[in-house]
Amino acid sequence: MLAWLSHSRSAWLLLALAVLLSTCAVFYLSQRHLVSAADSLKYSLRKQQTAGHVLTSLLDAETGQRGYLLTSDARYLRPYDEARTLIDSRLEKLATEFADDPKQREMIDKLQALSRQKLSELERAISAHGDHGAAASVAVVKEGKGRKIMDEIRGLVTEIETASEADARQRSVEYRRNVAVANAMLVLFTVTALSVLAALYWVMGSEVELRKRAAEEHVEYAANRDSSIKELERERNAMAVLNELSNFLQSCHTISDVGELAGRSLGVLLPDTSGALYLYSPDRLKLSAAASWGDVARAEFQPSDCWALRRGQSHAHTPLGSAPLCGHLSGHSSDDSLCIPVMAQGEVLGLLTIHRPARHAVAPFNEEVRRLGLIVARQLGATLANLKLRETLNEQSLRDPLTNAFNRRHFEVVGEKELALARREDRPMAVVMLDVDHFKLINDIRGHAAGDATLVAVSSYLQKNIRNSDWLFRYGGEEFVLVLSDVGHAAAVTKARELCAGIAELGVVHDKQLLPRVTVSMGVACYPEHGTTIAALIERADEALYASKEAGRNRVTMAGRAA
Repeated sequence: MLAWLSHSRSAWLLLALAVLLSTCAVFYLSQRHLVSAADSLKYSLRKQQTAGHVLTSLLDAETGQRGYLLTSDARYLRPYDEARTLIDSRLEKLATEFADDPKQREMIDKLQALSRQKLSELERAISAHGDHGAAASVAVVKEGKGRKIMDEIRGLVTEIETASEADARQRSVEYRRNVAVANAMLVLFTVTALSVLAALYWVMGSEVELRKRAAEEHVEYAANRDSSIKELERERNAMAVLNELSNFLQSCHTISDVGELAGRSLGVLLPDTSGALYLYSPDRLKLSAAASWGDVARAEFQPSDCWALRRGQSHAHTPLGSAPLCGHLSGHSSDDSLCIPVMAQGEVLGLLTIHRPARHAVAPFNEEVRRLGLIVARQLGATLANLKLRETLNEQSLRDPLTNAFNRRHFEVVGEKELALARREDRPMAVVMLDVDHFKLINDIRGHAAGDATLVAVSSYLQKNIRNSDWLFRYGGEEFVLVLSDVGHAAAVTKARELCAGIAELGVVHDKQLLPRVTVSMGVACYPEHGTTIAALIERADEALYASKEAGRNRVTMAGRAA
């Protein structure tokens, strides 16, 4: 009988080990699929970005050509020449990245042809200017071929980006599906491993006891089995809550979503406890509760009030222990407490606090809660870091990294929306184009760092002196565009003159030296008098800007007449 029991247990142990190995294999395959899906998603996003780079290079080439035609200064052709070199390499890169998609490859071939036509038109205007003078180049530009080709290129790039975005969404769905499968396999592997360990312990212990005390082993085995069942049940419930929390956290889009999920899940996961999730304020001078359950110790406090934040590691306190009590838990001195920093990539994002009256504890507080608290803190840290990264990437996609003004691509979106709103509400709108005077000389004489400091100073001044409803964009190089909503002729000119005069009074300092006086030239166009489309308003404002340049700079010109 004993031999039969021994062989039976060994057979079950071998079966459990086989299940464990099978689970390991499935988990490994799920991770491989997850990595493959992540790589596919990154590749799709990179293709979308490359198409936008081609359009940016063409716009830079066009800007360089325009500067040369306006000033006859060959130094303005430097951006044009650099852009021509970049366009070829970016088109080649784009063709390589889209080689696996015949439909998109046709669009890339068309984009290559249109880009060469655009460059040819730019070169034709430059050659005309060099051979026959400014009038000949103006005639070439007024033919409108370059603008028509550019409009086709914009549409084609938008179509390519739309197709790439659809592909990215599809790959993102696949990636999330693989993440869900990987998480499920992780839970299965963990449960299986625990089962194998429990079985191994049970076999080794029961074999010895079975041979020594056959009669007593039955009682002991029954007690151990009951305890194991309860432990496994508690573990299973905890893992289910953790798994559900992990899945929901991956779908969070805001901090409030994270806080709501954390408070609800921790209240279920850690019964008879209280606590809160605290997050740093933007200035990192205090922490405020983003989620809570039970009796919250304090709604907000300073980082110096918490030993965990001061030491950079979890901190536990018991009434009879020697570890000090955190200041933000001063009203709970009789409680067992645990403070866990919420971290991601080495950065502390917040704090998770858990406390419970010591008299309610059925086991040492730290041993019971620390593991679950650390798991939840890691999950919260990863989610908060992803949200922070998402906000950063979204901000970087809309703003110029040097001046913090919105970029040209965002102007194309905002400009159309503001114009549609002005048209629908039958109210005016003004577009102001401005250019830093003699910016090329600043770069050549003082260096590009001084030029960057000038652009930053001009952008900062403009952002501080326009309304919250107005928009500032860096259009390219030293050119900026202002969109002034609900502003007519007189108000637009008055505001432009104020800004022009204010910039002239700026004292730009670089490398502890005061730079020469900075001035700007401005051109103003108003809807609907000077155009009913963004393209028309930009064209008229641009013409007015050139008029300001020709009239001596440091002035404002209204489209169609002197301001």
